[in-house]
Amino acid sequence: MTTRFIGIVGATACLLMLFVALLQAEKGDQPEKSSCETLLVTKCGTCHYLTRVCQKIGRKSKGDWRRNVKRMVRKGAVLSRDEQKVLVDCLHKEEEGAVKACQDYR
Repeated sequence: MTTRFIGIVGATACLLMLFVALLQAEKGDQPEKSSCETLLVTKCGTCHYLTRVCQKIGRKSKGDWRRNVKRMVRKGAVLSRDEQKVLVDCLHKEEEGAVKACQDYR
């Protein structure tokens, strides 16, 4: 039952993200350029425990991160191309924002 509950909560969170993105698109709002820390918390942290992401920061190749991010977008993550690039670079290079967002998860 716990696994089912977590799945329902995760699916609901993903749908909520999609709904907010659609509302922004309707209004014509352009999302601001996001920092690495903000993207990790607001985009990755919505569907994943950051522990899972943070353990792999700096350990995967840039190509591996690019494939992972693209796969998450196909699964419903709402990330612009610029946000995808920032996130891939941040996760690959272990930038300060990633370290700051992950300080409690390592």
